[in-house]
Amino acid sequence: MNPDKYKEADSKMNENKTGKRVKKRTVLLAVLGILLVVVGVAVATNWDTVKVMKVALTEDPETILAKQEEKNKEMEKELGIDGMVTDEMVEEAQGEMEELLSVSVEDAVTIIETRNEEAKAEAAKKSSQEIVAKYTAQLYGLQGAFQGRASGLISSAKAEYMALPPEQHTAANKRAIISSRIAQGEAMEGQCDAMVESILGQMASELSANGLSTAPVGQLRSQYQSIKASQKAAYLSMARSY
Repeated sequence: MNPDKYKEADSKMNENKTGKRVKKRTVLLAVLGILLVVVGVAVATNWDTVKVMKVALTEDPETILAKQEEKNKEMEKELGIDGMVTDEMVEEAQGEMEELLSVSVEDAVTIIETRNEEAKAEAAKKSSQEIVAKYTAQLYGLQGAFQGRASGLISSAKAEYMALPPEQHTAANKRAIISSRIAQGEAMEGQCDAMVESILGQMASELSANGLSTAPVGQLRSQYQSIKASQKAAYLSMARSY
């Protein structure tokens, strides 16, 4: 074979390999770009988001949520309420919280505060563990209610995209659908934050009224942020398969 022709063929082969690598890299960057849009914030300016993205890209949703469940159990032990937050308590609280998702944030907060005030008025003096367990169940119930809503957002986004004609399966349409779900997700997060703060405020009030330390409030607030991060990572990990 002519040496010049050999060099030319070798050069073209290398160009093809390089082109494939660039194409793969471009596809990967496009996927990452869509995931970043879902997060809704710039990774470079938010270290918490960096950690969420790292988890989302390296672990499956089941592993992420299982680890968070372990953290919840560790927190319950630290608070001295291990075994006190029953499935029945959480299910009852979740049913009540799901009803509140159909009203405004202001009305939901008012209803939560009214219910807890009435319960405090009727109850006898309680221990710190009993009070913390009651409000922890409410927080878990709220988490379950919003998990269902968040999962619905992801499923509906996928269904909307797949319902489009094949010729409309474009990156632009995918971004548009994702953007619409981001807005809904941000509104849900704001509603959840407000309801969590209402529950924690009521817990602090009841602890104070019983002459007890309000330290558990801070622990539960931190745990809530941890749960939110795990949920975001799990949903982003789930989105990778869509």
